[in-house]
Amino acid sequence: MLWRLALAAWILVATACSPREGIELRDWTLEVPGQRPVQLHLPAHVDGLVGAAPSFVLRAKVALPPDLRAGALTLTSPKWYGLPRVSVDGVAAWSLEDHMGSRYRSPGWNAWHLERREGAPAVDLALAVERSWDGATWIDAPLRLSQTPRGDAFYLGIKRYNELASQIVVGFFAALTFVYFVSFCLGYRRAVHGWFIGMALGATLIMLHQSGKDQFVIGNFDVPLLEITFVVTGLCAVYYTHAYFRLGLPPRVVRLSWWTLPLFTLFGVLTRREQSPAFLPSEAALFMMVAYCCVRLVRLWRVREQRVDALIFLCAWAWCMPLVVPESIDGAAGGTGIPYLLTPIAFMGYGLLQMFALSRDRLLALAQTDALNVELRHQVLQRSHELAAALARIEGGSLPRTLKSGAVFAQRYQVIKTLGSGAMGVVYEVERLTDHRRLALKLLVGSGDRERWTRLALEANHAAKVNHPNVVVVHDVGVEESAGVFVVMELVAGSPLEAVRARFGDRAWARPILGQLAAGLSAIHRCGVVHRDLKPANVLISGSLPSIKIADFGLAGLASGRWDQAYAETLAGGGLTRTGMIMGTPFYMAPELHAGAKDPKPSSDVYSFGVMAHELMTGVRPAHGHAGAVLAPTGSPAGIDGVPAAIVEALRRCLHVDPGQRPTATELEEILSA
Repeated sequence: MLWRLALAAWILVATACSPREGIELRDWTLEVPGQRPVQLHLPAHVDGLVGAAPSFVLRAKVALPPDLRAGALTLTSPKWYGLPRVSVDGVAAWSLEDHMGSRYRSPGWNAWHLERREGAPAVDLALAVERSWDGATWIDAPLRLSQTPRGDAFYLGIKRYNELASQIVVGFFAALTFVYFVSFCLGYRRAVHGWFIGMALGATLIMLHQSGKDQFVIGNFDVPLLEITFVVTGLCAVYYTHAYFRLGLPPRVVRLSWWTLPLFTLFGVLTRREQSPAFLPSEAALFMMVAYCCVRLVRLWRVREQRVDALIFLCAWAWCMPLVVPESIDGAAGGTGIPYLLTPIAFMGYGLLQMFALSRDRLLALAQTDALNVELRHQVLQRSHELAAALARIEGGSLPRTLKSGAVFAQRYQVIKTLGSGAMGVVYEVERLTDHRRLALKLLVGSGDRERWTRLALEANHAAKVNHPNVVVVHDVGVEESAGVFVVMELVAGSPLEAVRARFGDRAWARPILGQLAAGLSAIHRCGVVHRDLKPANVLISGSLPSIKIADFGLAGLASGRWDQAYAETLAGGGLTRTGMIMGTPFYMAPELHAGAKDPKPSSDVYSFGVMAHELMTGVRPAHGHAGAVLAPTGSPAGIDGVPAAIVEALRRCLHVDPGQRPTATELEEILSA
């Protein structure tokens, strides 16, 4: 798209600065049946001279300079929307332009090949024109005669610029329409994007009309469609402005007057005898709507909070209208003689500025969403903290059986299906009723007691501390009267890493997984949390290009070695992690945890990471003693084919019996991402 735009600009400049070839033909004789011949000087609009006549002829006797007397000639018209039949010295010429789909008008540029007598000092040119529409009487630039194969450089430059500029703008607005239609379907600010789509479609139809391509589809109804398009596009611009700035609907009187315009336009189209490209009432209505928008934008510019957006909108109209208006009132001016299409430049600039405004609006909304997410995580953290403290003081009771599909839980989640269950708990796929987002709901099953309820609340507490793409997000935590404590988490469309053990040993597959695992573990440790149960069953994997998320913080503790003060005292005598109590999966536990270490440390997670890394890289587990023995692996990896020595050394250190010799998760992240 950008290179096409640059090429169009280069053609425009090069054509304007190029020397003129051949002869410029400005003086002609106009012959209308039943009238006396009239001398004509181009550019000119001859509709007033032709009157109601169905046809007319332009004639000129052209004296040729010596350099044009040998060989064939080419006659070109850079801006004339008629389809004349050309003859030279009574011999018909043939058109060099194949205006595909043009039924009664050309896109503006025409060229004819002229065969004439060799060495003749002059030629007689005749252009017979059928008045298929009023535009056939508008000759907005002088014709040119040259000894070139398809036209002089000036004509070819104009033609290429007009064609390329129209194609660029049509493609640009078609792409914008698609992008914002997708956004409209996704439900973000539908009113804004819906009205903008209407404007983009209107601009596309106007450009298709200027290039003549719309005749291929709708034939002679292109001008009536254009008039309706002007009015509808103006209405879309007004409602788009109101929707973007949240101004509500326009005043009722304005709405009633404007919505009658399409009806009057349609009535005028149906009752008009001839099609005309003149300055139409529908164009006047469009400019009135634009003026209304500009007045509202000037008022909005005075409001500090909306000043930047209002300025962007004003700049868009300030760029667009000075280029569009001269082209639109060309009929009243009698022809400007400017053969270049200015509308593509106007529309492209307007579209880019509006795209910038919409992108800025989206980025600001995302920034606000991020801020709300931070606040939500804080609230989840605080609620889970309070729940754990409260639940530690109460006795549990029996928990309900599984939830049925379609049931509404906690008045805001609808159960879709059961994702998995075990002796301790069950996980459901649910849909949040407020925004129809799919999430995972975790509940306890069986008999409830304060320790199990408290541990589930603590899982939400620890997970809520972490915000990282490789850690499962907690969205909600609470107590439901019939189910006790519940946690609502991000739904990961995948399976536990344990379920794909068959791929363990595939080093190309395993290395990016380990990099993500180290990144997630580093984020957990930075938040002051120790997972304590890192194993393949607690890592979720999804996608063909594997993406992993660390889950199940049920055994997590604080890296400081103490529970939060709000509920630490209530757990005394019946605490969740008493000294000497082994918590976790034995094979992945660090030696110090087997020995009943008092305080959880991040180095314990690093040891678990090392065991998993060894499995993923080699396909086999490192050689330990029996489960629960306080032993270092007897077979640390001395080397792994195809794996850099720095990674192998880091994995060896992960499995060191001395916690102080193990690398940090941040160091592992840096090594694996190198």
